[in-house]
Amino acid sequence: MINRRKFLKACCGGAAFGLASGLGRFPAFAQSAPDYKALVAIFLFGGNDGNNLIVPNDDAGYASYARSRSGLALPRGSLLPIQPRSGGRAYGLHPSLPKLRAHFAAQRAALVANVGTLVQPLTRDQAVNGSAPMPSNLLSHEDQQIQWQTAQLGPVQDSGWGGMVAGRLRGLSPAAKYPPVVTLAGTSPFCDAPETRSAAIATDGSTPIAGIDPNDGSPLAAAMKDLLAADTGQDLVRLASDRTATAFGDAKILAGALAALPPLTTQFPVTDLGQQLLQIARVIQARQALGLNRQVLFASLDGFDTHGDQLATQGPLFAALDDALDAFVAATAELGVANQVTSFTLSDFGRTLQSNSSGGTDHAWGSHHLVLGGAVRGGDLYGVFPALEVNGPDDASDEGRFIPTTALDQYGATFARWFGVADADLAGIFPNLRNFSTPTLSLLG
Repeated sequence: MINRRKFLKACCGGAAFGLASGLGRFPAFAQSAPDYKALVAIFLFGGNDGNNLIVPNDDAGYASYARSRSGLALPRGSLLPIQPRSGGRAYGLHPSLPKLRAHFAAQRAALVANVGTLVQPLTRDQAVNGSAPMPSNLLSHEDQQIQWQTAQLGPVQDSGWGGMVAGRLRGLSPAAKYPPVVTLAGTSPFCDAPETRSAAIATDGSTPIAGIDPNDGSPLAAAMKDLLAADTGQDLVRLASDRTATAFGDAKILAGALAALPPLTTQFPVTDLGQQLLQIARVIQARQALGLNRQVLFASLDGFDTHGDQLATQGPLFAALDDALDAFVAATAELGVANQVTSFTLSDFGRTLQSNSSGGTDHAWGSHHLVLGGAVRGGDLYGVFPALEVNGPDDASDEGRFIPTTALDQYGATFARWFGVADADLAGIFPNLRNFSTPTLSLLG
């Protein structure tokens, strides 16, 4: 699934659309329409091990963690200490996340504990015995990636919740010239919904269809236009041609909007995620020229399927995430939209608390996630942190597969409500939300 996703990302992202290539509490360096908002989802493909993202840093909590993690436990002295505003135990972040720690201390970042796909709240007995409804294919990368992006936990997933959230609010952008949903990760179920259109753009400034620019007046461009205009009488061919022509039109509109704007002064890291977030910042910069008051944007970072050698693999991944998110936060401040852009992580699932024989971890269930932005009630941990005990009260197995205590539906509905989706519309996007007494978290102002 990971290799297939990379292939789709390379083909769809590069072929469909081209793209020209100590903050306090976010002072604004530019002005923005007060009703503008953007959601930026960052999918950590492979299943991020949240157990080493945030670690209990009190004596008893760390001892329980170290006992269960054996060779994968981070040394206590290497942790970056944090103390949630709401009190309780102290925690430590992975040592590769110093910039995130600074944003947490400045109340621009929050953590949400033990989030996962859930049909309804579950006890350990129900999860172990299968005596209550549960998501299908819990340990499958492909199934869980799709379920996380659609919030549809059964055999049919036909709409992404990012696309549906944007679709509910398309009336707020009556002068829109460009799709409100953008993916930097190729074909993404998160972005697909019948009520709105999405665009895929590349991270490297490539022009559409492997270098063909249909607007440059070249013979190749003329041939492409003739091909798109041909009526073959075949519905599927006509549909594909229409979509390709629409893609070319979108690319021209975006390129024109960006050409009229100055380059960002914020420096982004030259990494895959860094360049994705740079292009997302540029699309946000062009929001007024594109006529958009709401935008949903999707990026990704690969490599979190750490079945072996996890300590050596996860550290650089977290460092790349740390650097890219820090630059993106700075860019939103530069653009004057820091309080209007909320970024958050998604991932297939968590990983087992217990390590395996290869110095890695196996597929699990609930995991911890990051949320950043000026609207975040930051410096705090939301949700219920699991007991880090193999065969403990939160373990659905005998390896430390934690039963989520915050449902994906609650997590996603929190962003949707902040974005402006009416409460009456939330259940139409998150079908299991009605099964939870608290539909949203209090992490956004």
